[in-house]
Amino acid sequence: GAITPVRTPTKHSIQGRSHVKVMDDAIQNHFPSLEHTVVSDIEFPGLNALEFFSVFLADDAPYSFKEFQQTRGDVDVVYGNWDRIRKDSVSFLPEARLQDISTKLPTSSQRERVCTFKTLTNSYFGPPYANAKKTQRVCKFSTRLVIIESKTELSAIPYADRFYVVERWVVEAVKHDPSSPMIYTSTLSVSV
Repeated sequence: GAITPVRTPTKHSIQGRSHVKVMDDAIQNHFPSLEHTVVSDIEFPGLNALEFFSVFLADDAPYSFKEFQQTRGDVDVVYGNWDRIRKDSVSFLPEARLQDISTKLPTSSQRERVCTFKTLTNSYFGPPYANAKKTQRVCKFSTRLVIIESKTELSAIPYADRFYVVERWVVEAVKHDPSSPMIYTSTLSVSV
C-alpha cells in the first residue's frame, strides 16, 4: 500500500483551538513530515515531555542511550554535551532550510549535541565497523511538547558520502487530571 507521512506533531492538531493551529502550522513549516513512522504512540505514564527528555536524553540522564548503543554492538560511543544551536534552521531536512518560513517557530529552548561511535555494518563488503556521527537537535517547547531530530552520517564505508539518515522523535504529553499539575502521560512517535 501507499505510505502516508505522519505530520509533526500528531495530537496537537485535533485540539481545535486557534492558537494551537498557529503553533501546528509553524511547527509543520519548520519540521516537514518524514516518510516512515517506525514507532507510534508508545506511552510513558507519569512523565511530561520535559521529564522524558531529562530521563532519557539529558547530559546526565539516568537511562541514557550510550548503554543501549553498546548493548546493540556499537563501540567507542561518545556523547557530547547539549549546547545552544547556532543554525538558522532546527531541522536537518533540506526542504526546511530552503523554503521561505514566514511563520516563526514558537518560543522554545533549542540545543544540539554530537555523538560519535562505531557501528557494526553486518556487510560482506567493506570494514566490519563504520564510523558514525549523530548530530541531535532538540526543541523543548513546553511540558507538553519536545521534538528531537537526529542526522546520522557514516564514513569509511562505500557510498557513505551519498546518504544520511534523519530521524525525528516527537514527545507529546497529556495531562490526565485537570486538578493535579503533576499527572501526565508522554507519548513517543518516531519517524525516519
